[in-house]
Amino acid sequence: MILWCLPDANVHIANAVVTSLSPDRGPQQGGILVNVIGSNFVDSNNLRCKFHDIVVKSTFVTGTQVQCISPPHHVSLIYVDVSNNIYEFTNNQIKFTVQGMYPIKKWSHVADTSWVTHILPVSGPSTGSTEVTVFGNAFVDFPQTQCKFGTSLSLSAVVKSSTRMLCTAPPHTEAIIYLEMTNNIYDYTTSQVAFEFYSMICQYLHMN
Repeated sequence: MILWCLPDANVHIANAVVTSLSPDRGPQQGGILVNVIGSNFVDSNNLRCKFHDIVVKSTFVTGTQVQCISPPHHVSLIYVDVSNNIYEFTNNQIKFTVQGMYPIKKWSHVADTSWVTHILPVSGPSTGSTEVTVFGNAFVDFPQTQCKFGTSLSLSAVVKSSTRMLCTAPPHTEAIIYLEMTNNIYDYTTSQVAFEFYSMICQYLHMN
């Protein structure tokens, strides 16, 4: 017997909560796609992120993840909050570090030589959170080093060596996508290494 999970229209929506950001820093010129992780996010036209006192539009991913583009801001340590209705924002004091301008020219040779050769595992559930080992070359432990699953940033990216890094898959619809990486948030590899998101089936198991 399949377990169907349907929303109850009469259920009260709890207040949104922010627990973490990925990445948790970006340049003062803005333009960084930030994954905001938490709970009780609502797919609404009123969904917003706030970087200190600057409110920006948000993209709903799941009830536990939204994505926002960081706005320009002077160098400082700020809080990022989320609102489901534009007016009431979270107050979880999750910090985002606004850094000085990134020296992109200094890293251009790294972006040109980085490459992904293969990954393990090559698939994971659409709910995300699969830790994927990425193999390749010219990986650098910069704050801006990141993986991208299709068009979605990884929930985390940890460089272990110049040839290996760990990236956590975000939630994603069922699909086969390419996993790429970047050392400078602008120039991604074009290695076209495939990763498959598959859907999970919930069902009851009858025990005798």
